Amino acid sequence: IKICLFDIAIIPNDALCLYVDLDSAIISDLSELLMLPTRRTLWTIDIFPKRFSKLKRLVNRWTNGKIYQVGNSSAFLFRNQFPDNPTQQFRDLVAKKQLPRKLLHDDRFIAWSCQQIIRGFPPHSVSYFRIEFLAPTLWLAYLKSFTYRKRRQTIAILTFAGSKTKLEQLNALENNEVIVDDHGRKGKW
Repeated sequence: IKICLFDIAIIPNDALCLYVDLDSAIISDLSELLMLPTRRTLWTIDIFPKRFSKLKRLVNRWTNGKIYQVGNSSAFLFRNQFPDNPTQQFRDLVAKKQLPRKLLHDDRFIAWSCQQIIRGFPPHSVSYFRIEFLAPTLWLAYLKSFTYRKRRQTIAILTFAGSKTKLEQLNALENNEVIVDDHGRKGKW
């Protein structure tokens, strides 16, 4: 379904679009995000610690698209119907019966098809709950709470990806109850 986001006929061509998934929350002003350059750029959440970079785009070109960096599809910022958008590329490949099976996952296809223009949102603006607030040990999570305090004031979108860190589960927790995510990272609610 997310592959269809980039070419919506009822939205004016070149309109600025911000997509936020249901497992994410908008927690503050979006104006900084909406100021990001969007001409020939698709913004998404990169997967920590593997950030999108010039080097990874170069490797992608050298390998003819065989190696590519995948992001998280919980949020996107883009211009509707931008040239060579994932929706159009997907339709073209399906029509030609040339869509590789490994690209049937939306995150993979979007990243593969837009590798040269995809960028990661600034982590101080869009962040994963589990990366921002949890750590391998409780004392590190506590230390993070002090060192990241100022940065956390600028987060606009927080995504709750991961089966153990969904918002409805977190809301059911008591104050100071310990949270443990799928990767063993911990924190206190």
